[in-house]
Amino acid sequence: RLCHEQRTRDYRDTHLADGKTKKDILRLLKRALCRELFPLLCRP
Repeated sequence: RLCHEQRTRDYRDTHLADGKTKKDILRLLKRALCRELFPLLCRP
């Protein structure tokens, strides 16, 4: 996703500018992805 989606790259660049490490950014991306997918999994 980081290689293909512009929205994700913008998210990474914003957090890099804030001084986050690559490891922190991957953790944040995983959490954001879970927030996006969990409601889809819970639909009947």
